[in-house]
Amino acid sequence: MVVGLFLQVDIGFAFDEGERLVDAVNAFNAYRYKPDSKLIEAAKKGNLEELRGALDESKVSIDDISEESSMTALTYASRSGHKDMVILLLNKGASPHMLVGSWRENTSLREAVTAGHKEIVKLLLDKQDGVGARLSMDYALIEAAKKGSKDMVEQLLDKGADPSAEGNAEHDKSFTGSTALIVASDYGHKDIVQLLLNRGANLHMTNICGNTALMIASWCGHKDIVQLLLDRGANPHSRNLQDSTALDLAKRNGHKEIVRLLNKAMSA
Repeated sequence: MVVGLFLQVDIGFAFDEGERLVDAVNAFNAYRYKPDSKLIEAAKKGNLEELRGALDESKVSIDDISEESSMTALTYASRSGHKDMVILLLNKGASPHMLVGSWRENTSLREAVTAGHKEIVKLLLDKQDGVGARLSMDYALIEAAKKGSKDMVEQLLDKGADPSAEGNAEHDKSFTGSTALIVASDYGHKDIVQLLLNRGANLHMTNICGNTALMIASWCGHKDIVQLLLDRGANPHSRNLQDSTALDLAKRNGHKEIVRLLNKAMSA
């Protein structure tokens, strides 16, 4: 009966109500957030000349943060791939490792890595020093491992990123407390798993669910990564917070070859 009631609603009325809701949300955001500075607006638009003008006349900090997006001008330029804008902002003193985002879980470097802007990643890494630089690189490393960008993973490791650093599970749900190794194992990037192990990544670390890289690879069916992790000393007897082993997870998803590998490893 309730379904029938909804089916009788006039479609035009529904659309009108939907438009009113969108208008109300926009009006609320306009009330809630102060307008972005000229500096941030120029960066959002990708307009280099406007950015230069804003820098000359602006009374706000070069690291001014948008109330609505919690991003800086450098973050916008890094995300969009505007190399000239990034160079200008860095030369003017913009912080390359400032934590931004609603929960301060993001950085310009991570945005550049996510978007795959390798030249901008290099520019930002060349300026990575001081307080916050290590955390900025660690977050970016996990993102590069997720994307499968071996070049960027190597760049970040060479600059001092921690191969065993954990993502911020409390503030960044996309990382779930995972390390770069766990993320690479999840996405099936064997070359990156091998690189991280060669650089000293701890293969016994877990995410917030208690899953190791071996468990994740077993669950996802990445046989070659499972073998690599076992060869490097991963413990097949470890259990996650649900008391499951890598073998249990492989069985659950029907990965028969991985089940055979793990049975052999557990009986050795």
